Amino acid sequence: MGQVVQLVGALLIVSAYVAFQQNRLKLDSVQFLGMNMLGAGILTLVAAVDRQLGFLLLEGMWTWVSARGFRRALKARQATKRVTRSSRSAARPTRRRDRPNPLRRV
Repeated sequence: MGQVVQLVGALLIVSAYVAFQQNRLKLDSVQFLGMNMLGAGILTLVAAVDRQLGFLLLEGMWTWVSARGFRRALKARQATKRVTRSSRSAARPTRRRDRPNPLRRV
């Protein structure tokens, strides 16, 4: 049973990466980050149960980083849903030249 759980966690992480390589998922998408977070979380629990400290540290950090990105992606998705629900045609789209250049030296 433990091997099956490990395989499920690993397959979630690997399948998200394969989908990214095949241009089916973006790195900052909710689906990619969710699959990464869930797979890493499963492997973190397995490492904790088996008391594998190195693996626990690696997968724990992977889960934490994925969770931060997942949260950020969810917020971005909710923000775009709010914009599309409001009167989007009334708001003038920001043109590139109207935005400040983040690479320009001050």
